[in-house]
Amino acid sequence: MVAGVHQIQILLVLSIIIGLNGNSVEPSCSKMDADVLILGAGMAGISAAKTLSDAGVKNLIILEGRSEIGGRIRSEVLEATGVRVELGANWIEDLDPNNLNSHPLWQLAKQCGGLAGNFQDGVIFGPIHAFDDHKRNLTANSTFLSRLNHWENVGHDIKSYLTNATKNHDHLLDVSARQALQQFGWVPETAIDKAIEWLGFDWECACPPENGSFLFSFPMSRDYMYFVTDQKQGYVKLVHCLADSFLSPLDNRLHLGSTVQEVKWYSGDQCVCVTTIESGVNKEYCAASAVLTFAIGVLKSDHVVFNPPLPSPKLEAISKIGDGYYLKLFVEFSEVFWDKDKVPTILHVSSNKGYYAHFQSLAQNLPGNPPILIATLIGEYAIKAYTLSNSQIKSQVTEVLRNIFGPSVPEPIAITVPDWGVNSLYNGMYSYRSYGFTQSDLDALRINAGSLYFAGEALVNDGEYGFVHSALKSGIETAEEILKRGHV
Repeated sequence: MVAGVHQIQILLVLSIIIGLNGNSVEPSCSKMDADVLILGAGMAGISAAKTLSDAGVKNLIILEGRSEIGGRIRSEVLEATGVRVELGANWIEDLDPNNLNSHPLWQLAKQCGGLAGNFQDGVIFGPIHAFDDHKRNLTANSTFLSRLNHWENVGHDIKSYLTNATKNHDHLLDVSARQALQQFGWVPETAIDKAIEWLGFDWECACPPENGSFLFSFPMSRDYMYFVTDQKQGYVKLVHCLADSFLSPLDNRLHLGSTVQEVKWYSGDQCVCVTTIESGVNKEYCAASAVLTFAIGVLKSDHVVFNPPLPSPKLEAISKIGDGYYLKLFVEFSEVFWDKDKVPTILHVSSNKGYYAHFQSLAQNLPGNPPILIATLIGEYAIKAYTLSNSQIKSQVTEVLRNIFGPSVPEPIAITVPDWGVNSLYNGMYSYRSYGFTQSDLDALRINAGSLYFAGEALVNDGEYGFVHSALKSGIETAEEILKRGHV
């Protein structure tokens, strides 16, 4: 009996020592609030929740930091003109004009009663009108057209090379998109070259070629798309439509205004526990598994603590994903001073690459021809804009437009600056893959940590990352993986 007591005491001492060394058996959750926690109520989170619900998993809890669902799909009615604009996602991308119904978002839009907007064919260059700072229209300029044609040929050659070489990127050496462009014969030397490059690469990928991946930037096809201008509900109508199919009004499984502070996960697949702040009060939720749909910018920040830290391969993969600072400024005027029928989009050819390089007119896209231009800033110019007042931004926009159209251009009556770059729930608009990113990194990015799963626009495996339909697909795939593994 005494020997037995001593053995027990020795075991207790050993267990304490093991615990101090960090090798103890991980504890089980003391309570289970749900079968699955969904962290984030954007397109990825809602599509994951719907997939689980359709499979019979009803005991869900959805935690969303904002006061409404939608994530980076968000619209606002402008005060001066009363027009609803999309602050975030604006297009249904990568449509097949001969088979629209093959696209998952187009299918969803039809199921939800339609989504108002306009088709855009060759939106990147087809309707673009180029102007320089000396009021010269370069649209029909022979040099501009020649360089534009050269850029398009280089892009075609790169895509053909990648398609024919191999679909397994591990067998190809990645370089920066800049190096690839040079190897295929594109060396920008003039302001025209830089403006074309900005429109063809920076505007699409939310980064300059120096930062982007050769293997992961060019395969994307965006030639035919649908520009959403829905004035009733906006693009977020599709997220609400999905949610309404499995959530009831005032459903207590949806927790809005619930900001995640800490995520505890266990490598033994036991559970996931999440600490949130709701109305200033800390709360904890535990479940058999969780789907995390946070933006890459959030995962790279210290806004959410992971306990234990995420596995090193996943952290390394996250570090290779770039935060896309893509800022749309909505500039309202008292009248349309540009030719709304002939100048739907404006490419600003300037020695300062990317400085208010692109303006898109909403006058021909909406009834009543509202006098609104969308000015797009990327990267450093977008980040800089967050440090400026609206008055300062108005002055900059006015100066550029007067350089293009002359001194009669009126000052804007209002300007709206979305907060993507400074909002801690996003830390950027959408992701891009930095050069050096590999298929192994993508695999690490997608793999679960214990019963903590990941979904979002950055995690798809088919080259179509960064889109709304990427988030939709990722949410569905992640939910199916949870069901397959039985983590419910």
